[in-house]
Amino acid sequence: MSDSKSARGPGLIARLALRVARHPKAPWLVTAIGFALTLPLLGVGYFLDDWMHAWILRGNNFPGGPRGAWDLYRFADGGEGVQEATRQGFFPWWSSPELKLAFFRPIASLWRAADHALWGEAPFMPHVEASIVYGLLCYVAARTYGRAIGGVTAGVAALLFAIDDAHSMVVGWVANRYGLLAALFGLASLVLVLPREGLASRTPSAIAPSRSLASAGLFALALLSGEPAVGVLGYLIALAWFHPLGRATGLRTIAPHGVVFVAWGAAYAAGGYGAGGSSFYVDPLGSPLQFCLAAMERLPRLVVAQLGAPPAEIWSILPPSGRPLYALLTMLLAIGLVTLLVRFTRGDAAAKVLGAGALLALVPSCATNPQDRLLLVPGFGALGLVAMVFVRAWEGAELRRRTRVLVGALAVVHLVLAPLMLPLGAWNSRLSFQGFVQRGAASLPSDEGIRDQRLLILATPDLLMTNYMLVERMLGRGPAPRSGNILSIQGEGSATLLRTSDRVFVMSNPAGQNGGPFAGLYNAGSLKPGSTYETELVDIRVLESSPEGALTSFEVSLNEPVEAYRFVAWRGRGFEEVTLPEVGATLEIPGTPFFDAIQ
Repeated sequence: MSDSKSARGPGLIARLALRVARHPKAPWLVTAIGFALTLPLLGVGYFLDDWMHAWILRGNNFPGGPRGAWDLYRFADGGEGVQEATRQGFFPWWSSPELKLAFFRPIASLWRAADHALWGEAPFMPHVEASIVYGLLCYVAARTYGRAIGGVTAGVAALLFAIDDAHSMVVGWVANRYGLLAALFGLASLVLVLPREGLASRTPSAIAPSRSLASAGLFALALLSGEPAVGVLGYLIALAWFHPLGRATGLRTIAPHGVVFVAWGAAYAAGGYGAGGSSFYVDPLGSPLQFCLAAMERLPRLVVAQLGAPPAEIWSILPPSGRPLYALLTMLLAIGLVTLLVRFTRGDAAAKVLGAGALLALVPSCATNPQDRLLLVPGFGALGLVAMVFVRAWEGAELRRRTRVLVGALAVVHLVLAPLMLPLGAWNSRLSFQGFVQRGAASLPSDEGIRDQRLLILATPDLLMTNYMLVERMLGRGPAPRSGNILSIQGEGSATLLRTSDRVFVMSNPAGQNGGPFAGLYNAGSLKPGSTYETELVDIRVLESSPEGALTSFEVSLNEPVEAYRFVAWRGRGFEEVTLPEVGATLEIPGTPFFDAIQ
């Protein structure tokens, strides 16, 4: 049953969006809006991987790390390099020997290296460049929508893309600019192979071979910029399948892209790139069953994050007991949102390509933990569908009350909240994470004596952020430790340190150790009692673990006299130096939840 009120004209938000979309210079207007919304991000500065890259570009390195300025995103090689890096303390002692975090992004790496050569470690110009590239991306997206959809709907889709808050981290985090390049070259590649008359044309012209080859060249640049470009292949496949001139024509059109993709894949494998040995990443080719299971859980979260709310990252802050219910609710909401899109766009030729392409583009993103910054390429197709829903609803389609409410809620999310959140997303991450990192780094010992000593971090709220703290300490002007190692993550309960002999002590916590949102980055499984680990600073023996696999007790043997070490543990707002108790005595170290520590 329809609601007669649905025949009323569009509201203020809709009228403003339609006014932008109908402007004669809509692509340029959308570009200006997108660029303007990123200007507050110019002051974000560097954080997290940005400082790691700065450390490397200063001439430093670690085993299994970058092989040159073109290879800055190679963090662990999955072989002898990562094992040596673990032994030296660059990675935690419990890291998987097969840990691989190596990403093939030569164009983005060289861009970062060029910035370092031109501007040093000043972050302002790299952020200016990111905003300019985002503006170019918005323009290319507008042109691609114009070719695929056309009319006012293309203008609304371009506006939704330009103001989407999921893009905040891609623009505001310098280390994530590879996503901008991958999307820019990828969408430029796509627009070249779309029929000039649009996907809905009954008499489209064929794509000249020269355009197909040029498109394949741009696709190659996208792949060399970063892995998000793999999502562009989803749109190319969808275009070939639903091509208005037939599948045979579509397949011939994208054949050069297939050759490029195969060549890139071969270079990727030959260079030892990929991700594995981590609960954060699942290798689709190496572990297909595990990937399928992960995709079933991750895909709905990405769909909901793109089409509605909340952000995909919210999973990491939920207690384990609440995740099954959240997963169920997310799946139901994803089904509801997709059903709405299908209902409004059924039978539309452009919707078939954009919808299928967006879905295929989301699949590679399921190889890692869902995050909003993964949605740049998949969001292109999804926002095109949302624009179709909006325009048809605003043009007076009769809607049920429930549908009208849902469309109104989507308009609030995408046209009111999104442009407010776009300038804030990266700032929030910077203030939360980098503030935590700087505070922790400043609390580490910095007297002259530390230069000749080993730093042992007995307890910290988080592993990944503490690694950045050590990098920040190394980048500082003051004295830095000779080397360092992280012994445990204490996020819950209280740890007890029992000193059993001059160089041996035991760390125990019944609530579990080495957990937290980023702990799984370095290992994909649980630690078994009796397992031993050797590093330059200490040797570790796992004593006990909980039935759920959480580490509860381990023994530490120092490889040098106690005097060669400095010991610290996190307490309250930073690290405090501690002294080991006498043999036979204990020391209590309260845990600090990660999200308490970063506040």
